[in-house]
Amino acid sequence: GDLLEATAHYLEHQWNDGVVTAEPTYGKDGVKTFTCSVCQTTKTEPIPAPTPVASGKCGDDLTWALYEDGLLSITGTGTMYGFPISDGSASTPWYSHRNEIKTIQIGDGATNIGYAAFFNCSSLTSITIPKGVTSIGYYAFDECSSLTSVTIPEGMTSIGYSAFFNCSSLTNVTIPDDVMSIGQSAFEGCSGLTSITIPKGVTKIDSWVFQNCSNLASVTIPEGVISIEDSAFCGCISLASVTMSGSVTSIGVSAFSGCTSLEDVYYSATKADWNNITISDGNKPLIRATKHYAPTPVAFSGICGDNLTWTLYVDGLLSITGT
Repeated sequence: GDLLEATAHYLEHQWNDGVVTAEPTYGKDGVKTFTCSVCQTTKTEPIPAPTPVASGKCGDDLTWALYEDGLLSITGTGTMYGFPISDGSASTPWYSHRNEIKTIQIGDGATNIGYAAFFNCSSLTSITIPKGVTSIGYYAFDECSSLTSVTIPEGMTSIGYSAFFNCSSLTNVTIPDDVMSIGQSAFEGCSGLTSITIPKGVTKIDSWVFQNCSNLASVTIPEGVISIEDSAFCGCISLASVTMSGSVTSIGVSAFSGCTSLEDVYYSATKADWNNITISDGNKPLIRATKHYAPTPVAFSGICGDNLTWTLYVDGLLSITGT
């Protein structure tokens, strides 16, 4: 009897505590694998995927799910809906949960970020934007005061009006050269920004785009930009230097008003070209700053004495130097 009992016991599987062989992810169960210490047979059990606290649709073929840890996941394909703002509130389906949202992951199939999509998500710290997204709508991240950095992917072509308005914790923004337009007030009030590089595809720095970016210390305005609109950099009190291309032909009213730290303007064309720019009222800091011009091109030059040389510049200046 004892032998039969011992044999039966031996033939029973003796499972260990198991190990996680596949972590559960949002929308997919994980796997835990157990091994028998007697015969080394294995068995598996599912680890349930996290259950969303709220979910729904945010596009004809896009769905959203909010999880307990603060992740808002958007999956599917196509266009995200726009969400009008009324009386200071957006009509997003997750608006009542907005203060719970800490991170956002948008799946590869989405093609845009809708109007006011994440308006006033004050606890949001990071977002993953996939390459398929080509536009960021008006007010998309307006008042996301905890958002610290954003990488805008290649293929993005437009950033809408007030898209990142008052994102006061935003210290780093990477904007690819594919972006052709940046709307008015897009980064207004982003007081954490210290530098910005305008993409090469942009032809206009729109009104109020960087107004009151109080820690912005330098800016590079690339070749191809034709106009800097009204109040574009107004109130950028830490702005010390501006690098500006010779393609700029007009600077709007108060574009650099209140830029009390502005000391140097590095201009890629000549002094004569600078004097042809239409500079509107309210730009005293820009006018007073030290200009660093490109050398005036030489038309002709030669010798006019044993130790004298002459140079005729394209602007008509004849310079004679030597002894």
